[in-house]
Amino acid sequence: MALSYKEKRIDDVKNMQIVLIPIMMKEWKLTGDEMADYLAKYDLLNIIDDGYEIFNSTGIPGILDELEEYITSQGGRLKVRHRYAKRHAVLANKLV
Repeated sequence: MALSYKEKRIDDVKNMQIVLIPIMMKEWKLTGDEMADYLAKYDLLNIIDDGYEIFNSTGIPGILDELEEYITSQGGRLKVRHRYAKRHAVLANKLV
């Protein structure tokens, strides 16, 4: 039996969340405990769920950029920004 649209979306969102967590940990240099704190404090799993349709066509660098922007807009700080954000910042400065 085929999944309904809602069931498929739930599975797809969970898959995106599962894929993104180790990438966020690596790029932001977070331990498992630190990642758990970020997920809870900034409700990142729900942010990923809410933005799934947009994130699905953005790619990993774009998703990380959006999540980093969200965290900093909430007063959060990351130990490191991911390499794509740094590269975009350099390119943006060259264009100005």
